[in-house]
Amino acid sequence: MRYIEKDFSCENIDVIAYETELIENKLDKCNLSDAAIHPTMSGPNVYDVVKSFDSFKKLKQAMLREQGYICCYCGQSIKDSTCIVEHVLPKSKYRHLAGEYENLLLSCKPTQEEETERKKTGGNKKNNIKYWHCDKLKENEELNYTPLQNDCASHFIYLDNGEVKGDDMLANADIKTLGLNCNYLKNRRYNAILGAIFDEDNTLISNEEMEQYATLVMKRKQDGSLVEFCFVIAGAINHLLKKDK
Repeated sequence: MRYIEKDFSCENIDVIAYETELIENKLDKCNLSDAAIHPTMSGPNVYDVVKSFDSFKKLKQAMLREQGYICCYCGQSIKDSTCIVEHVLPKSKYRHLAGEYENLLLSCKPTQEEETERKKTGGNKKNNIKYWHCDKLKENEELNYTPLQNDCASHFIYLDNGEVKGDDMLANADIKTLGLNCNYLKNRRYNAILGAIFDEDNTLISNEEMEQYATLVMKRKQDGSLVEFCFVIAGAINHLLKKDK
């Protein structure tokens, strides 16, 4: 998990256009806080309407850029066709925030591999977490730490074996809620970390090279995207370097 800073500036025309359309349709948080406005509409009903807005499509593109084209929770690469709009505070409980940009993030969409494995194993997802993670597992649960909190990254520790640990009970509960230690993610994180700390000859790079890479991997590319699992790689490297001291 990493902090995602929302852009409410007047230069962010996509957000402004979307928020304007929300207000025009009385689907913004101020209007929806009044139970007399759209009295029969639940949070999911509100979202069904707003996601059909023309401005919503542009908002989603703006959010992809905002996140550097990676999942808000696990750090997998995402694009328009491989992401899900995530409500940080669930729309089923917080009707007034169902369409608000301030409550929306983008999470990864299950891959074909994951869907195939789910069909093979069957059963309730809460009892079979091998391939369930992020928004697909979280659904309507609330997190203790979210990517909207600027200190959220400090609560998660990434190990070189691909595992993620929390620095307290709340973070560990969030890891379970999001399925961040499911086999699928652990294996992918492990491979990403190995690829970063070993060179072409399968030799462990020096501490100095690791330090440089931990900084470099967090920088955006020219197209605005971030390296897949960038904060995982940087976190694992920093954890390794601390152990060496």
